[in-house]
Amino acid sequence: MSFYKYAFIIILLIFPHILATEDAKNQTTKKEKSVKITAEIHLCDNRVLQGKIELFPPEKIVLIHEVNNLEFSKELKIDDIVSITFYGWMPELIETKKDKGKIYKFNVSNYVVETDDSLSLKVKKGLPTFLEKFNFNNKYGTVILYTYWIDLLKKDNTWYTGLNGPENGERSICYKDVVKKIIFKKNHKSE
Repeated sequence: MSFYKYAFIIILLIFPHILATEDAKNQTTKKEKSVKITAEIHLCDNRVLQGKIELFPPEKIVLIHEVNNLEFSKELKIDDIVSITFYGWMPELIETKKDKGKIYKFNVSNYVVETDDSLSLKVKKGLPTFLEKFNFNNKYGTVILYTYWIDLLKKDNTWYTGLNGPENGERSICYKDVVKKIIFKKNHKSE
């Protein structure tokens, strides 16, 4: 075979890899942009924080919510949201440690999104990932806030956090440092 045939065969073998690499590069450049929004944060022990949160929301957020026992899908932008209130958390077993007990992650399972057109969306399916944890900043500095918490069910059937509750099933009481409500200031259009 001639040099050109070998070169052509090599290009055919390498070309799909080049395309895959370009696709991966394009996907990483399509990451969500940081948005800093003035907000009021209510924690589970009733502390209230004023400052800015930094989120990485997608361009469009799709929420599956219930109205009159029907499931609706609603597409929103972060600028459409006035507030988010968290009402329930479900335990997810992460790990069992023989000498200590069971480690659970309590994820948001029930929340309400208020929109700027006065809709109240009751969501019972999956919190968008960008709302699980985020940076909060005010005059005191920066802290990471969470909408979930990790807890240990010890061998003696008590919880490390001191929160009483079943091992399974939704909880309406959350750990003191967890975010219970986010109120976006009306002039919060993305900066």
